[in-house]
This record gives sequence, structure tokens and C-alpha cells, in this order.
Amino acid sequence: MVTFSDMCTLLLTFFVLLFSMSSISSERFQEFFRSFAGDQLGLMSAGEMVHSSDFVFDPIPDIPKSSSRAAMIDFASSVDAGLGSGSVADAVEFQVEDAPEGAISIILAEKALFREGSAELTAESSDFLNLLRNFLARVLEMSNRRVIVEGHTDNSLPPRDAYILSARRAVAVLDYLLSDREERGSWLPPERFIVAGYGSTRPKVPNDTPENRAANRRVRIYLEPPDASIFSNVIQ
Repeated sequence: MVTFSDMCTLLLTFFVLLFSMSSISSERFQEFFRSFAGDQLGLMSAGEMVHSSDFVFDPIPDIPKSSSRAAMIDFASSVDAGLGSGSVADAVEFQVEDAPEGAISIILAEKALFREGSAELTAESSDFLNLLRNFLARVLEMSNRRVIVEGHTDNSLPPRDAYILSARRAVAVLDYLLSDREERGSWLPPERFIVAGYGSTRPKVPNDTPENRAANRRVRIYLEPPDASIFSNVIQ
């Protein structure tokens, strides 16, 4: 049997052997200890400078938190660069949930796509919809998401007419996005899309002023989180 003291002696001999076979860089140790410079709380004294070190990791930036968020930032930048400050660019609102793979909403005011009371896309909307189509293709390729194209109106129409107009507008946008014409951009998978017309039942703001009613006349492109339920309960 090996006594306790003999075992300790063998372990000590083993670690001394490992130590003698290793090479130690004094510069690495200096970097390591510089990362703990200052008082016990890690605060640095006045006048000291921060030293870079392989032992210190950069914090994860808030943006982008995910590849989808990075795609959203690129898309918003391309809209600003490609469309400038025109009526279409000014009528687009981007919203991204805080979760790294959270939902993405793109809210398009009526003037970005249609003339008042019409369900026919304007010629000016094509440039933006082409950018939107390429963005959706990029996100859907990276994650298993579904997209809901929602149509919304204000309360100036009878309920039946409001439903029909909102549904026709949502279908018009979806039809453009799913078109197989090459000049419109990347191909999109139809099975990942849902279309919905809500009429005036989901106002974004109260329908009490002309400005608010204009804000409620919109199309919303809602990208669900990956593997989310088919229908969203989020109202925007």
C-alpha cells in the first residue's frame, strides 16, 4: 500500500516535472497582472492607462445581437441610401424586439405603397419593395421564420369595406414579393408567408384625428421569431 505521504511526494514530483518541461513567457504574466491593476474592485488609479490583454474578452455588443438584426440594420441603411428622404422612405418604420432572435416588424404607411382608397401599388413603391424582398430572402435563409403580411385601415369605411380594402392591399404586397420576375430581386419561399386583412379592428393609434387615421392606414410585415406560432397576438 502507498501511504498518504508517499502519494503526496509522487504528486509533487509529477508537477515539478511538468513545470520543468513548460516554457513561461514573462510578458504573458505581465499582461495577466496588468488586467487586475488598481484596487481590489478592479478600479484603476488616476492617470493609469488601459492595457490590451489576451486574457480580457470584449463584451458582446448590443447591436447586432443576431444575424437577423444585422440584416435589419443593413436593410435600413440601404433604404436610407437608396431612397433618400422621399415619401416612401419617410413612411417606413422599423421595429426589432430585444431578444437576439426576436420578432421584426416593418410598418409601411399608406403613402409608401398606395393612393388613398386604392389597393393598387404605386410605381414609386417598387424600389422599396425590391429592397424589402432581398432583405426577407436573407433573413428567411438564415432562420426558420414565417412572415405575416398584414393590411390595416382606419375607421372611415364601413367594416365590410375596410376588411376588403385591407385584405386586397396585403395581397397586393404579397403578390409583388412573391413574383418570379428576376428584376425584382431574390426569390422567396411562398410557404413561409401568411396574409391577413384586419380592417380597422387593430388601430395603431386612436382614430380621432386625420393624422392618426393616416397612421392607421398601413401594411405591416411581421417576421415571427423562429418556430413561433402561426398567428401573432402583437398589435402594432
